[in-house]
Amino acid sequence: AARWPKAPQLRGDDLLAHTAALLRFNATDQAVNLLDRGRVGRNYFLKMNRTHAFATSRQWADALTNLPDEPEEPPQALSGTTVEQFRWQRCIDHGAYQRWLELRDTEFKKWKNQADTHPDATPFALFTTGHGEEIRYWESAEQARLLPSDAIAVVQELLLRSPWDDRLLWSLAEVYFAQGKVRESHSAYEMLASDRGRQFRGPRLLTPMVQRVGVEFAKLPAEESAVLQLPDEAASPADGGLLFGLVDPLSFYTAAGLFFLAVLLMAFLQWRAIQRRTGVLGRRR
Repeated sequence: AARWPKAPQLRGDDLLAHTAALLRFNATDQAVNLLDRGRVGRNYFLKMNRTHAFATSRQWADALTNLPDEPEEPPQALSGTTVEQFRWQRCIDHGAYQRWLELRDTEFKKWKNQADTHPDATPFALFTTGHGEEIRYWESAEQARLLPSDAIAVVQELLLRSPWDDRLLWSLAEVYFAQGKVRESHSAYEMLASDRGRQFRGPRLLTPMVQRVGVEFAKLPAEESAVLQLPDEAASPADGGLLFGLVDPLSFYTAAGLFFLAVLLMAFLQWRAIQRRTGVLGRRR
């Protein structure tokens, strides 16, 4: 019987790219198997992919166990990443990211699969002071002032790695609000907790937090759309504004249809002009 050839053993950038792609599609088992068969060696980035594969599978203890030691310098060149960018990522890996894993592991041991929607759940305390005390930035303005200057970018990075985590999105909404970005906080909460968003429910703190941001958002002046000017009646009556600053779906699809027809018409006219120049059309007998 014919036998299929064995898959080549990947290494370096090829293994990194393959496992990263698998993780984007939530194929965590395949990513771990590929890393097991590949040549990981001392490659920091491959070890982080393995850690995140366990995290994506909600295997928090395994993720913490596989978290690689913090390297002093980039172990190898990574295309598109400077040394400064690597150092920032390294700080996240062994700071907010590790803290996220630890909080998730602790909550799983306490609440099991109810961690996301447990009544006592809160945004993640991803940051600590220089004395190791957690910063509960959602509780008071005093705590909010303790956040690092790049707190928004850090939580955004974590959310890019784990877009499925509703609690991270909740944390981002509160970090936005703590740093005075009311519009962004309102948009994040619309995405998280509204009927048109992820419909996140459960924690007792969620509703009063959404209401608090809604009150402050209502005080802001109306923001003009940079994409398309629409009449007032196009806005949703529920919140007095368009969701995430986007245009109304009906108007959007109408405009998109007109644009598509215009493109087709221009393409047809261009084809006719080419045919005339080549003598295919309009040839006199």
